Amino acid sequence: MTSLLDRQFGELMALLKELEIDEETLVIFCSDNGGGIEFADEKPMVNCEVLKEIYTKEAFESPSSLAGPRKSLQDAPPMNKFISQISFQTFAEVAGQKNSIPRNIDGISLYKLLTDANHALPDRMLYWEYPHYDWGAKNYPDSQFKQALRYKNWKMIRNGKDKEWEIL
Repeated sequence: MTSLLDRQFGELMALLKELEIDEETLVIFCSDNGGGIEFADEKPMVNCEVLKEIYTKEAFESPSSLAGPRKSLQDAPPMNKFISQISFQTFAEVAGQKNSIPRNIDGISLYKLLTDANHALPDRMLYWEYPHYDWGAKNYPDSQFKQALRYKNWKMIRNGKDKEWEIL
């Protein structure tokens, strides 16, 4: 599947170049590491360990790609890890609305990665969680609460508030 995405992303970029709009177009593609648990019995999800609600090593390696006015992420310095939730800041900066973002929204813009060949993301920890709302019980069960943390090459997950953290 990754090779198909690579090919199709390449086709999109080639089309933008053919239309002569590649220098003024920002393209962001982020995978979301699988389908929801409610589709686990559906093919091709049967026996799949990479679902939104199940954090495994693969959850840290979802394919993403960026392309912008001057460079692609492949040209950026190595170890530029990011999470799709920070796309909001990137979109706001591109739209000229960087100062309109509420102060309580966390994240950084990736725009400089695409416009400055010497720019690297600051060294920081990434943390995310998936609370898994139970619509039947209308609550967030502690056993379904998922957390993940990444710092440099360290990766940790916790699949439930009552579970221990696991180092991957």
